[in-house]
Amino acid sequence: MSKIVIIGATSGIGRATAVRFHRLGYEVVGLGRREVLLASLKKELGEGFSYDVYDMAGGDAVERLRDILTREGHVDVVFLCAGVGYRNREYDIEKEEETIAVNVVGFSRAAHTAMEHFFRQRRGHLICASSIAGVRGVGTAAYGASKAYISN
Repeated sequence: MSKIVIIGATSGIGRATAVRFHRLGYEVVGLGRREVLLASLKKELGEGFSYDVYDMAGGDAVERLRDILTREGHVDVVFLCAGVGYRNREYDIEKEEETIAVNVVGFSRAAHTAMEHFFRQRRGHLICASSIAGVRGVGTAAYGASKAYISN
């Protein structure tokens, strides 16, 4: 059975991708910050879906992801679609810094860690979700720049 790890499986595109790949017969491992939403998805999908609470902006994110991928063994696909974004009309610098921490630094660490795993197993696919905001500059400066970073 093929296996996909989805980083950002708690909502939106990540959640929908988990449901779709599960229906296609993949073993799905969902990662995200909100355990309540992951547990809800487990209840919906049942066997063939497992999850771990994972914060890609956390200080131990690289080690945690390495441990998860090692535990899972052979992984065919890592889908990296976690991210944050705010309207941030007040231009709160803390929100901008969180956007950079998750969408740039966290993304880079997760993508690098996934690729290390694929190099060790000599195969695998990394899929990354971005946004039109990376082209058109929609949202705040940090959000648009972070999505351009991912796209490039």
